[in-house]
Amino acid sequence: MASSAIRAYIRTGQNSPSRNPPRNPPQNPSQRTQFSLAQRAQCLTLIIEGFSGREIEKKTSIKPSSQTYLKKRAFERGFRPDQDPRILDYYIQDGARSGRPKEIQLEMENAVLDSVRADRAGREKSSEVLAFEQGISSSSVLRILRKHGLSSVKPTRKPGLNSQQRQARLQFCLKHKDWTLEDWKRVI
Repeated sequence: MASSAIRAYIRTGQNSPSRNPPRNPPQNPSQRTQFSLAQRAQCLTLIIEGFSGREIEKKTSIKPSSQTYLKKRAFERGFRPDQDPRILDYYIQDGARSGRPKEIQLEMENAVLDSVRADRAGREKSSEVLAFEQGISSSSVLRILRKHGLSSVKPTRKPGLNSQQRQARLQFCLKHKDWTLEDWKRVI
């Protein structure tokens, strides 16, 4: 029987690269842990095969409460192992999360970027000026610019002339002050 072969293979752990697969670490400590689709599929398979919650946790690092939720969600989405034992991605994927709606739409982002990229004057505008033009906060403007790889840099300036360079230019001008257009045409 296939299920006993699967049990034997899973219990021995042969050919498995790691006993505890790595979790995707949460970016924010208040976020819940995200498991890969492979981990979820393996967990659901083990649940269907009749493994205990502790055994499954040892193999997949998914806690028993999360296992129960995963099984419940898969069955709500139409998973019926007695009819079709295949585990489709749809059964174990995360559901859609609405989250906070975006206040700054794509058109407004493009308007800020167009304003900056239009000309030199646009590139020299501060985030406060850009924010005032679009009617949004300056932190939103900075976030948009960073998102698109733009950052604030101090414009480069040419170094001023020292006294020797000024004297040399003055001598050149005094020497050539009486030249006509024809004289300059011969030089250039």
